[in-house]
Amino acid sequence: MQNKATATKIVEEAYLEIEKEGLENDIPHMEQLVILSGSAKTENSEPSARREELDNRITGEISYLRENSAIRTYRPLVSNRRFLGPLLIFARRVMRRLLRFYIEPIVIDQSNYNAHLTCVLDLFQQAMSERDRQIRELKSALNKY
Repeated sequence: MQNKATATKIVEEAYLEIEKEGLENDIPHMEQLVILSGSAKTENSEPSARREELDNRITGEISYLRENSAIRTYRPLVSNRRFLGPLLIFARRVMRRLLRFYIEPIVIDQSNYNAHLTCVLDLFQQAMSERDRQIRELKSALNKY
């Protein structure tokens, strides 16, 4: 248990140092990262409620990744300049056609990578849910004895 206390102390010191330096602290706190077990409860939430909240957030993030994994190579060209606008759009079209052979394969590769990564994250979430179900079954079996 001494290691846990030391790790907690180190993290708290890091948060204080970030605050002292005046840096933006967008690092989640330990409570947000830890998936609570039945013995570790916080004051304001049950472990199952926390777990459900995390599951919902993960599901939402995976849905977002799935919807946005494909990167578009074509976007409409617009210009708000009255006189130079048509000339700028024409120059951009020419540049787009000249660079298409170089950009398109990279974008396709990145889109494929994004799709596979999203699939892997979805599989991890399913595996995690299955493990949680198994843990609940084992705990209920242990409580019977």
